[in-house]
Amino acid sequence: MRHSFFLLFAFFVSLGCSAQTLKMRDVFVAMPDSVLLLVTENNRLDCIDFVDNNMEAKVRNRADEFVEMKKLTGDYLFFLTSESSRTEMKLLTVQDSVQVVCVVRTYLGPGADSDVAFYRADSWQSLEGSVLSCLNGARPAVEDFFVDENGDDSKDNYIQMLRDFPLMEANLSADTLELTWTLGLSALSKDEKKAAQKIVQPIRQSLLR
Repeated sequence: MRHSFFLLFAFFVSLGCSAQTLKMRDVFVAMPDSVLLLVTENNRLDCIDFVDNNMEAKVRNRADEFVEMKKLTGDYLFFLTSESSRTEMKLLTVQDSVQVVCVVRTYLGPGADSDVAFYRADSWQSLEGSVLSCLNGARPAVEDFFVDENGDDSKDNYIQMLRDFPLMEANLSADTLELTWTLGLSALSKDEKKAAQKIVQPIRQSLLR
């Protein structure tokens, strides 16, 4: 494995050597372990090597579970981080030159639930509460997923039940700067789900306002 090459590159990135445009593979290699706790640096380096050699990019994480890189492009990554979680990343360029990485972590339990975070691509500094007002990945409200359906009174009941257990799955697009939120309905009964599906729709957001 060519670990020494990637370690050297990560070192320069950590020093702020960001004059050139970074690619997703570079950002992924330089990512701190704290971003994905179960995925080690060696896991990431091995997956990159396997992708480069057109091999299945599957290794074992800290919990001895299989993790797998499913897709890697210049600005997008899809990674199975454990048997019950997955991660997507998308590189964005804002303010003409600042590169930002959007990270969507999805946890699979009774239903899928996601969180969205933004980091500087050259340093992995968290941009939580950032002044970069152009970034957009806010979690919707439960009621935002519902469409009006001839004044159906049941909508309010579904909204109230789902507010108590609000599961929302987020998915990035590999080809566009779009984030899609889907409302989980696992808190509803089988009949309630069937009825609610008729008046619930996904929410699509642009990552950049």
